[in-house]
Amino acid sequence: MSKPESRGSHAFLLAAFLNAFIDLGHKIILQNTAFKMYGGTTQVVLTALINAMMLLPFILLVMPAGLLSDRYPRIAVMRRCGQAAVACCALIMVFYYLGWFLPALLMTLALAIQATLYSPAKYGFIREAYGRQQLGENNGLLSALSIAGILFGTFAFSLVYESSYPAAPESAGAVLQGVAIAGWLLLAGSVVELWALYQIPEPAPEPLSGSAIPGSQSELPLTEPAAGGDLANWNTWFSTAAQQAQWQQLLQHRAIRLSATGLAVFWAVGQVILATFPSYIEDAAGISNTIVVQGLLACAGIGIAFGSVYAGRYSRNYIDVEADASASDKVIEINGGMRSIPVIIFSDGTHLTEPSDSALKEKLESLKVL
Repeated sequence: MSKPESRGSHAFLLAAFLNAFIDLGHKIILQNTAFKMYGGTTQVVLTALINAMMLLPFILLVMPAGLLSDRYPRIAVMRRCGQAAVACCALIMVFYYLGWFLPALLMTLALAIQATLYSPAKYGFIREAYGRQQLGENNGLLSALSIAGILFGTFAFSLVYESSYPAAPESAGAVLQGVAIAGWLLLAGSVVELWALYQIPEPAPEPLSGSAIPGSQSELPLTEPAAGGDLANWNTWFSTAAQQAQWQQLLQHRAIRLSATGLAVFWAVGQVILATFPSYIEDAAGISNTIVVQGLLACAGIGIAFGSVYAGRYSRNYIDVEADASASDKVIEINGGMRSIPVIIFSDGTHLTEPSDSALKEKLESLKVL
């Protein structure tokens, strides 16, 4: 990360890694149990249900998660989510030891809600604590680290699962009792994550505006002024009209719209593969070792991690003129009074404004970039 170069930076990265590690760990235990105990259609449906419980909160709670991140100090939101993660993991461990598969399955939804509320605060905290400099690179690093947590969790929990799997279990609950030691790993990870969150120095407070959300007993102070109406009024904010207005405002931006569409297609295809691949490989290749199965699925994350780092490094030279007034003035200066974008400035001091593909290719070839 760019600044501050301190223990706080390392604590922030550790917390982000562990958050992904924990969220994925419980899911892996349940998916492995579905893989071991069920077959055919039942296995596919149960695996799809587990994945749906992990993803649906990210869709249904996108506005509340964003509101919390905008209205309260993001470090405080992350700490509250960290506390919730510890409570969830403690309950999950109890359910493992009791052999209660259904309650453990429902805790997948609770962990997913925690992760949904945590995520916007985590990414928003980057700019709040480290500024706009190297924002893209820091985002890429954080994404890659989260994927690393997922990959490590996949192998770690599958290894624990296989090494403690009971002989001839009669039910899914019996499997959970046999692998209950994984609950301690979940709980330990959540406790360390919470500790790490409290090692992060709080950024300088922003000017306060507004008042606490009515009926809220939270000690969290508001940080940013309400925009586009009284956001402190939850009923107004979550009305159908407000939801539609927010989505329209987001989707009218081409970059956001295309990014959202690409991600939606990627995750849709990915979920189909995640739900069907374990059953297929068991039937086609006779493979029942969950380390192998989950490891093959996790390979997709390696590409995502490398892509995140690459995109972050590539975007370090991208300047958002909407957010940087001096950059906007520079664009107007370059274009003789016109605010035309994109403007690409090359290493030889020349520039191109809104270039065609052929013009850009010709320029890059002249610089021996291509």
